[in-house]
Amino acid sequence: MMPLIERLRHIFSRTFTPDHLVRKKYQAFRSLLEFDSLGHSLMARLEQVRDEEERVDFCFVRKTYLQLSHAISAMIEELRTLAPSRYEALTDIFQHIDQAIHCALAAAGYDRSMPQVLLLDEIPDHSEKMVGGKAANLAAVSRNLQLPIPAGFVVTARAFQDFIKFNRLEPEIDKLLAELNVESTSSMKATSEKIMTMIKQSALPADLEEAMSFFCARLVGTRTIPLALRSSAVAEDSEFSFAGQYRSVLNVAAEDLVEAYKEVIAGKYSARALSYRIINGLLDSETPMAVLVIQMINARASGILYTQDPFSTAADSVKIYSVWGLADPLVKGSVAPDVFEIFKDSSRTIKQRERGTKRHKAVLAMDGKGIELIELDPSEAHSISLDDESAKHLAAWGVKLESHFGVAQDVEWCMDVDGKLYLLQTRPLKSEATADACRDIAIEVPNEILLHEGEKAASGKATGKVAKILSDSDLQKLTTGSVLVAPTTSPEFAQVITRLSAIVTDVGSVAGHLGSVAREHRIPTLVNTGKATCVLRDGQTVTVDADRQIVFAGEVRGLSEAHCTPPNRYFESPVQKRLQSILKHVSPLNLTDPRDASFTPENCRTINDILRFAHEKAIAEVFSLGEEGRGKFRGTRKLKSAIPVSLHILDLGDGIRKRAGERKQVSVEDLNNPGLRALWQGLNHSGIDWSSLPPAFDWQEFDRVSAGIVDFESTLLASFALVSKDYLNINIRFGYHFVVIDGVCGHVADKNYISMRFEGGGGGSQGRRMRVQFLSQVLQASGFKTYPQGDWIEADLRRSTQEESENKLQVLGRLLGYTRLLDIRIKDRGHLQELIEEFLQKDSSPQHHD
Repeated sequence: MMPLIERLRHIFSRTFTPDHLVRKKYQAFRSLLEFDSLGHSLMARLEQVRDEEERVDFCFVRKTYLQLSHAISAMIEELRTLAPSRYEALTDIFQHIDQAIHCALAAAGYDRSMPQVLLLDEIPDHSEKMVGGKAANLAAVSRNLQLPIPAGFVVTARAFQDFIKFNRLEPEIDKLLAELNVESTSSMKATSEKIMTMIKQSALPADLEEAMSFFCARLVGTRTIPLALRSSAVAEDSEFSFAGQYRSVLNVAAEDLVEAYKEVIAGKYSARALSYRIINGLLDSETPMAVLVIQMINARASGILYTQDPFSTAADSVKIYSVWGLADPLVKGSVAPDVFEIFKDSSRTIKQRERGTKRHKAVLAMDGKGIELIELDPSEAHSISLDDESAKHLAAWGVKLESHFGVAQDVEWCMDVDGKLYLLQTRPLKSEATADACRDIAIEVPNEILLHEGEKAASGKATGKVAKILSDSDLQKLTTGSVLVAPTTSPEFAQVITRLSAIVTDVGSVAGHLGSVAREHRIPTLVNTGKATCVLRDGQTVTVDADRQIVFAGEVRGLSEAHCTPPNRYFESPVQKRLQSILKHVSPLNLTDPRDASFTPENCRTINDILRFAHEKAIAEVFSLGEEGRGKFRGTRKLKSAIPVSLHILDLGDGIRKRAGERKQVSVEDLNNPGLRALWQGLNHSGIDWSSLPPAFDWQEFDRVSAGIVDFESTLLASFALVSKDYLNINIRFGYHFVVIDGVCGHVADKNYISMRFEGGGGGSQGRRMRVQFLSQVLQASGFKTYPQGDWIEADLRRSTQEESENKLQVLGRLLGYTRLLDIRIKDRGHLQELIEEFLQKDSSPQHHD
């Protein structure tokens, strides 16, 4: 209920300063319209993200809804100004809806009871939310399968969240993510650099730094051993591989542990990691970064093990990919590895052994920091990097891992200089076995074959224009549907994966990180062709058949269409599920008829309902603005007119041109409001006969001589208008009936509307009803919605351009002038129909019907 002091203030304003109150209400109304337009725009933006499955960070969804919430709250406040104490329940209704939406917007909380640091052998089962998928899987295979892993500990997800909170980074990160354009490589790069710099320049909480130092000392002891820090984010190495998207820091000295830790957690916001997470619909708040800190193995050989061929339903063998030294060049796709295929049965028979083309290897850097590439010596270059017995041993590990986890595994391993094998990582293998039926298509292809080399890293067929990418900076030139052609399979390509139709590279491996990401997204990928960048030209249209390792010139009709459409996982992603939950409280419209008894605040169920309710009630309130102070306003001006209608105008701002100065009388040419000019032009139509109307009554002059004795609400008083540059509210009285027109006629169509109410008359009840029927049919023919009721009618028109609105107001003016005595002149229903048809004819002359 409105406070007493506010109610008294409102009564005083109505009584003693009506023009001030009208101006205040008008400003509230215009402000409400602005918030209404903004609200609809923001609601449509959220719906667009849902319906078009647009990739945005959830921070954008949160920011957009908070702006929408502010707009709705402001609308309600402006409606209170327009109608004090009338719709008080609306505030509580909105708060209830808003609270439900905020539950869906809320970031995932974290368990502060979890430790900041844990030894690997202390990690319990099902602890992915605490230590991330990589660390959880590694601990599980050590504990349950007794497979050898490097000694180490994990800095948990809670530690990351403590770090962010301690440095108050979340607000700025959320702001940057909300403004991120995932389709723009420059936007991705700029945002990534800002966030990563913030993290690297921030300090660790003292308790976290102390805990890390303590566990590091336990791991290293008195030895001088290098460490490896590897990402283990929540959601990594799960349904979403994040293969190659996060940062690892290798060959780290104990004294550099803190800086290396910040490098790894900053990698959560690298451009490629941001892109991967957003493309897959994951929330930043639900993917905190845990970090593995393990003893760095000085590897003689390293590689990848697939416990199943990712391109086949056959599950009788494992595939092992091996290189000399560390696995970094293999997973980045810069070398072609040695390949073993070994049967899973107890015989461990080697089905296939193939030596790759290798020229260099990655080793621990001589300066004790990081890794470096060195040339292979001749004996290594011409030999296989893994002996048969070790390969068979790894195959046995693969069988155990697949049995334990219940699904095929993608495993990283290494062998130290003494020949001991270690397991470094295991995660679900991204397999395409279910897509076999989509690939087995044989058609005759007449096109020229440009390339018939390489290995399939991801199945499929696609057509597009070649975009040759020789450095990461070239990524910005990619357009949707490009065939990316490059020297190697850089993990950076994952950030543009949704823009690609296919990938073809000179060098690379099926086991590389990009191969995993390409299989996830079903992007046909052909690697290790040896000469793609030499053979294929920039801008050339080609068709890539990765299954047959062929690149055709031009489009091969029927081939690319045959490739199966990848399953749509994004619609079921966490971001989309939350957005759908939010929009259930935002989009549905339950209040459709403003004239229905159910059109009340209590029946608003959604944000859209509140938007509709507030807008309709605001228009209803301003509809009667001119009536509130008729005859009492100060500062009005009289319009000079050739027709016998006395119109007094109150300028609410820019409604009258400055050239009119302070003159008490203004001409039509002085009007700045296009709506009033158009309406007046219609009223002055040559087809209207004004001679039968008595002279207009000048209420200001009558007020002066009558000393205010006459009731100023009398129907005999003159007409009145409130105008601004584009807003019009006019009350026109024609003897025994009157008309109210309210509207906006400006440059923005979505904000324009015309509302009209017509009632009364001097004729009999039947004549008045038939006049309403006349008005209804003519207005409907002009595009208005009409609501006739007995001898009165309401009509409205929404969202027309300024030109259309002016045309409609001109028709409305002509219509009002023509029908002023129609209730007396009309004879019967037949006559009514004749008049309607004649009025609607072009260049009609209604004045002949007397």
